[in-house]
Amino acid sequence: MPSRLIMTLLVRDEIDIIRENIEFHLNHGVDFVIITDNGSIDGTRDAIAEYERMGIAHIIDDPIQDCSQHRPVTRMAHLARDRYKADWVLSNDADEFWYPVSRNFKNHPL
Repeated sequence: MPSRLIMTLLVRDEIDIIRENIEFHLNHGVDFVIITDNGSIDGTRDAIAEYERMGIAHIIDDPIQDCSQHRPVTRMAHLARDRYKADWVLSNDADEFWYPVSRNFKNHPL
């Protein structure tokens, strides 16, 4: 059985790149995305809501802007493991693009 790969993203005001990031990773083998929006005001929240409506994302609204990433990132990793049964969790930033050598994470030994 193929591994279930879930990507997590902590975002705030990433409208310029968020769709490209999500689409890129979904096209390279990511199965599902968990996104914590940290109070975006530029349309990011509306953009990621499209993926939630499609059933390929879970969004957490977290308006606390205290610059500590460990709390929301750990929460997303636990959610990926416990609710969404992730075999692998890719913790990502909106401006990072992970490119597997085999062009698909599912064909690449993890």
